[in-house]
Amino acid sequence: MIRNCGQFRFCAWLLVLLGVACLNACGKSAGSDTSNASATSPNGTSFSIALARSSDGAATTTISSASPGTVTVNIKLKDSSYPQNALVTFDTDLGTLNPAAGTALTNSSGDATMQLLSDGTTGAGTVTATASVGGEALSVSLNFSVTSSAV
Repeated sequence: MIRNCGQFRFCAWLLVLLGVACLNACGKSAGSDTSNASATSPNGTSFSIALARSSDGAATTTISSASPGTVTVNIKLKDSSYPQNALVTFDTDLGTLNPAAGTALTNSSGDATMQLLSDGTTGAGTVTATASVGGEALSVSLNFSVTSSAV
């Protein structure tokens, strides 16, 4: 039998508060931002991909015909330098890429960009970027959705 009801209530409330704090922290973890993804090769080259609204550069996971997206890939070598003019090939299973060839070169900051457009088909898709730097094959993918209205 519990002799001190006050202590029991305090402990119960403390456990509830800790549980809420843990759930809140989980919702704000670094992994919860799905507008970008990254990978690091065995040789230490980092390869990241991000999707942003073309209109204002805000991170997003959703595009529409009224609000296309810009996909940016960044390649950073182990020594913190950036490979300039590295060929990046983009591919998507939903929507279209602009330019249609789906290729771009990295700039002096290691960035290559591609516009991701809605083709009128709604749903969820994946955009993938691949590159070969120093004989090392790199690949990173990002999931997104296409809606019928502006986002």
